[in-house]
Amino acid sequence: MYITRDILKGLRNIYPTQKLLLLWDKAGWHKGSETQKCIKEDGNMETLSFPTAAPEENPQEHVWKNGRSHVTHNHFIADIDKAADEFVDYLNMTRFSYSLLGFNCKT
Repeated sequence: MYITRDILKGLRNIYPTQKLLLLWDKAGWHKGSETQKCIKEDGNMETLSFPTAAPEENPQEHVWKNGRSHVTHNHFIADIDKAADEFVDYLNMTRFSYSLLGFNCKT
């Protein structure tokens, strides 16, 4: 929750006046007291949580699944740093298409 709080403060530095909508899963650190305090003190952030036990509704889950399929699936990882670099390369070179709440997002 402390890292999440610090990330939220960093986002606020990047977007000093904009209203922020945070789309989150139900990870404990998203609900931690420091995170919630930061959101409340900011006054210009809102959260929308994905449904419990519904990973198909969370676009990030699709990113992880695709990354794993293309980079680490079904083989021994001898060098975790190399695998992490390959995963980051995959993320940086891939365009993910998904729909969320009825909106099609293509970036």
